[in-house]
Amino acid sequence: MEANQAMLKVAELTARWYGFIEVSKHTINAERDSFWGNKFLGAKARLEGYTLEIQSCKYIYPQFEEEKDESKRRPKIEIDMHFGKPRLGIDLPDGTSCFLTYRDNICSEAQAFGDKGIALALSVKEKIDYLINN
Repeated sequence: MEANQAMLKVAELTARWYGFIEVSKHTINAERDSFWGNKFLGAKARLEGYTLEIQSCKYIYPQFEEEKDESKRRPKIEIDMHFGKPRLGIDLPDGTSCFLTYRDNICSEAQAFGDKGIALALSVKEKIDYLINN
């Protein structure tokens, strides 16, 4: 299984576990993305004869208006594109978050925030790697 498909599966499983709601599943075309790094790589790919795309998804955590805190990030799970590579971002309701980017089916970058961020990132990486290798 490719990293992008493994990330989609892990995002779905994580969303179910924490009670997130699916908002969208779509394809991101690098040329049409808002991030300049993706636009550049998308244009370069087109000149080389292919289209740079990844499969994406977004899940949100249901909250009432009075529960929302504008000073904190909104809980969500999302796959986006970062310099042409799929990146899975998970923001949990308790403020824990992590972001993992994969290149050539290997985790090339990871970021973790909050007291449990590193543990979350490692857990998510293990799940993605398991799906890639089995």
